[in-house]
Amino acid sequence: METKRKPKSIVSIFFGFSAVILFLEFSFNLSKPQYEKDNENELQQLFFFNPKDSVGANPYNPLTTNNRLSIYYPYNTTNTGSKLNRKIPKIIVQSSDDATIEGSKYELLSKKWIEMNPTYKYIYQSQDQLIESMIDTFRDTVPEVTATLQLLPDKRLRGQFAKYLFLYLNGGTLVDTDVFPRKPIDEWYGSNEDIGFVTTVDSDTINVWKYAETPDDLVRLKLGTFFMRSKPHHPILRRMICTIIYTTFEARKIGKLNTFFAYSDSVMDVDHCAITSVASWVGNVMVTNVLFSYFNSLVNPTVTDFHIGKRLISVHSSEGPRLNHGEGFNWLTFTSIKEPILVDDILVLPFVSFRKKAKACEQYCYGTYLNGGSWKISSLRGQY
Repeated sequence: METKRKPKSIVSIFFGFSAVILFLEFSFNLSKPQYEKDNENELQQLFFFNPKDSVGANPYNPLTTNNRLSIYYPYNTTNTGSKLNRKIPKIIVQSSDDATIEGSKYELLSKKWIEMNPTYKYIYQSQDQLIESMIDTFRDTVPEVTATLQLLPDKRLRGQFAKYLFLYLNGGTLVDTDVFPRKPIDEWYGSNEDIGFVTTVDSDTINVWKYAETPDDLVRLKLGTFFMRSKPHHPILRRMICTIIYTTFEARKIGKLNTFFAYSDSVMDVDHCAITSVASWVGNVMVTNVLFSYFNSLVNPTVTDFHIGKRLISVHSSEGPRLNHGEGFNWLTFTSIKEPILVDDILVLPFVSFRKKAKACEQYCYGTYLNGGSWKISSLRGQY
């Protein structure tokens, strides 16, 4: 006698299907490296406490931003989480307000960089292109980066921030269009070494500090923004990004977002009582403060001092602001240096590396910064 099979209930089918899905998900999770699981858990917590729709909250927690950047863009690691020993990528990056470098004021200088470094990939992007690209890149990973690019009140602020972001993502040599190259990059000190980040002394003068007219002048020694070299995802750039984001949201909080102080005859909306200056927001004062803070946070850093006894002026005769107790790195560490200083994997080049105007170029002279920045009064800009 034939027995009829009872049709399976919809509930049974649903539970059976769910069990298969759970099994597959469990098996997939088992195959994941532990560092991926940890990253996912941390990301879930970060977005739970700081959801994307809270971007308008003010200010963003810099630690949250730092964690997001380090999770999505870890420094010096491979896809398996192992240590990767690599050099700074052979990329030269330039950006300006010009749509293309062809026909611009500094076209000949860009060609000089290309001719002098034939093994390097040359990338030029206009400010508009770079800003839009970075807005899209960080929209779903670190949304406060995108929000900051949209909040910054001037395109030059946005453009400078976008350059740091591009360098953070890709690494390479970031150089302003008004820098004249004197030696191929492969001949620069450290090009063949495991160095993570390179900057240079931009300003080192006692007169500006002595007769300070603005808070920025009180920063005795400044490190430059017109030139940087970096490996992708370096923690110094991560700190710079976090600092700019925090400053931007803080300016919005107190209603000073659209007023800032700048050395320029083309910026009409200038407020000398604003929250910060351009230099402190995205420029060399910000970079200097971040680097000194980072240096002083290092535990037993390795310092390679090439210039012992070879300063332009004796340290003992140098004048400047009083040093904070227990501060191992400050303006005195780098004032009047003639040769580089290496702190862990960060190289600081001397002032003469990019400020030499004479035809003769010494060992550590790599280019000449013409100082044609749009933030400066036109009569003070370098002539080309």
